[in-house]
Parts: sequence; C-alpha cells; structure tokens
Amino acid sequence: MPSQSLINDRELEVSAATIRNEMAHLEEEGYITRPHPSAGSIPSDRGYRYYVDSLDDIELPLAEQRLINHLFYHVEKKLE
Repeated sequence: MPSQSLINDRELEVSAATIRNEMAHLEEEGYITRPHPSAGSIPSDRGYRYYVDSLDDIELPLAEQRLINHLFYHVEKKLE
C-alpha cells in the first residue's frame, strides 16, 4: 500500500516520508519483509509473533468474558 494511501485511509497526521522511514525501520528490525523488490511489505514470522503476543495484553470486558465462558460451557456439554 503506498504510504500516501495509508495516511489518507487511516487519517494519520504524519508525512509520507515518515511512513516510508518507519516501514524501512520495521524491515531492518525483521518485523516485515518483501518477497521481491517490487512487492509490498508483509509481516515476517517475527512480525506475526509480535502481533500474537500483543493479543495477550487485551483485557475483555467482564460481560464478554462471561458470554464466552457460557458458550464454551454449552458446546462442551454437547460434546460429552
């Protein structure tokens, strides 16, 4: 995705050059990769791992936790 499109789609208040610099930094750090020079960037294994690990930091509201527990309880009962 071109950096200007990213700025417009996400309503970011940074320049296209800033986006390109940050993407270059993410590539240098091994979080994204390009399969070939003209390809767009995609997450690397390290990038996916960072994303998955960050999901642990999300705290669901108590009502959603209870709903999930309730649904799993009923599915488990049907399997028995």
